[in-house]
Formats: sequence, C-alpha cells, structure tokens
Amino acid sequence: MLNRTDSANFYFKEANNFSADTSIICNEICVAFVEKDTSALKLYLANSDGLPDNKEYLLSYKILKRDSCITNSTIQYNEFFNQLVTEYYNYKKKSPFTAAILSSVIPGLGKFYLGYKYQARSSLFINIVLGLVLAESVLVPVSALYTGFCITTSSVFYIGNIWGSAVLAKKRDRDFYNQINEDISNYYYHKLYP
Repeated sequence: MLNRTDSANFYFKEANNFSADTSIICNEICVAFVEKDTSALKLYLANSDGLPDNKEYLLSYKILKRDSCITNSTIQYNEFFNQLVTEYYNYKKKSPFTAAILSSVIPGLGKFYLGYKYQARSSLFINIVLGLVLAESVLVPVSALYTGFCITTSSVFYIGNIWGSAVLAKKRDRDFYNQINEDISNYYYHKLYP
C-alpha cells in the first residue's frame, strides 16, 4: 500500500508506458493529487487513455491550477465535488489595493471589506485612541520629545493598518486556495485508503 509521503513523480515514472492496470494508474493519480503534484497530473491526463474524460480528475486538476474558467456548471458530481465547485465558484477575491485605500480613508475599513470585523473594530479603536493622544500632545503644552513619540507611534499604527489590510487580502486568497487544495488532497487520500 502507498504511503502519503510517497512521491507522485516516482509512481509516474514507474508507469510511464501507461500500459499498467487501470487501478494502478488510478492509485498513482490519487498519489499525485495527495502530493498536489500538478506536473505529474498534467502528464497523466495528457498520456493515459480515458483519463482526460474523467470529470473528477479534470475538475480537481483545474482547481489545483487555480483555473479561473471553472463555473458552477450543471454537471453532477458526488456531494464533495458539488460543494467544492460551489465554494470555488462563489468565492469572491478581494483587491489588496482596495483594502489598502479603504484603510487609509478610515482605519479598519479595509479589514471590514475583507470580512474581518473583529480586526476592523480593533484597528479603528487603536487608531482613534492614538489619534486622540496625538491631538492632546499637540494641543496641550508638553515636551517636544513626547509629541514626537506620539506622532511616530500614531504614524506607525496608521501605516501598519494600511499595509496590514493589503497583506490580509493576499493571505485571505492564499488560505482559501490552500484549504481547497487540502480538501482535494484528503479526498484522494481517502480513496487510496478507504
């Protein structure tokens, strides 16, 4: 029986003549999906008779490659793939640039746009508090060192909020695709080990 850590490329090279038993090739393809080895999968799908017609393999491969042409089609898969296609189709990418611009207008608004409401409230609260402390240090006679410290601290948090919103937008996309890929990997792993 295959181990989860086995290399998909190794199994691909073992059966590169594609004359092996169909069940062996299917096991090797499952390993390639578990390993998320898209180069081996591309070779399998291009060279093995019948595999390019397998809708589950093709869909899984397209999702691993982040194909933007996947639609919520009328093709009926099993429950797992129906849910996967729905999630993939309904996922809305968010622009890091938009998140950064919104956060520069109102601190935390970019995070709210991304769907992180708790972080949005925290960013807004921290920036309001630091803004009030900064305003007080400017309006009330205090040492220049304290005023400089307040300006620096407020600026760092304000710019950090903008930068953080842009980074969070990218992380959100990366986490979504990683989770989808992990779900596909687990699906084929359980096909190997029913």
